[in-house]
Amino acid sequence: MNVLIVDHHFSQDIDALVGASATDDVIRIVPAELFAARARLIFPGDVFDELSRYYDLDLAPQREAYRRVARRVTTELYLTFPFDALVLPSDTFFYLRDVIELVREWGIPTIVVQKESGVSAKSLADHATDLKRWFPFSGDLMTVCSQKSKDFWVAAGTRPDQVEIPGQPRFDVYHNGGEGANLAALGVRVCAERPVLLFLSYDLDAYAEERARGESHRPWQQLHDDTERVLLSLAAEGSYTLVIKPHPQQAATHLAALRERLAFSPNTFVLPPDADTGSRIL
Repeated sequence: MNVLIVDHHFSQDIDALVGASATDDVIRIVPAELFAARARLIFPGDVFDELSRYYDLDLAPQREAYRRVARRVTTELYLTFPFDALVLPSDTFFYLRDVIELVREWGIPTIVVQKESGVSAKSLADHATDLKRWFPFSGDLMTVCSQKSKDFWVAAGTRPDQVEIPGQPRFDVYHNGGEGANLAALGVRVCAERPVLLFLSYDLDAYAEERARGESHRPWQQLHDDTERVLLSLAAEGSYTLVIKPHPQQAATHLAALRERLAFSPNTFVLPPDADTGSRIL
């Protein structure tokens, strides 16, 4: 089977899927940016921030123009790699909807592999309603990580029989085991006398329903700052080696500020955002 996977910050899950695939499967991976970059040339920037904006009447010419572009790019992909299935991390990216529509016309199924482990109660109540109205599930099968996630997508209008709960593919690394982490290869100087603390950093408005309010709304600011302060103090005392792993989608400006601020903090190391937390660190 030929499988086309569109990657949007879920390379660890892709690695797990590839590892579990049949020996005669052929997999091609393309970045979501292949479509997103073209969409940015056609649509105003706010379309990427608000679900309903994509459907505004004044954007009808842009929708039609992008539809032609998306179908052309997808056709070119198929001509160079005739795929039997399309795998996505989400179908709610507006710039992938036309892709899904076209491959359905060709009789090719779309499988959405959701990477989020759960949802908040507010998302279940509010965001599911928005998705059901503006972007109901357009694929053929969805896999999720938990019953709560399935409840969310069913509330968003997805048929229950279209949603399966196999768990998160990247977590297979904990079950399968493997070699220990080579922190030295990541630039971390490990001391046998000091245990290593791993801090998974995050955006200050991550998963906040009000994140459209912008920089002024940072619900996790105090929690993040307090956590970081305590961990830095433990590292400074020499009790631990602190390893900070930024989230892959954290803004570049925030990452640059983080590295500059912690450049001279003792026993503290900032990893690349794309470092594999499962198989290369733990």
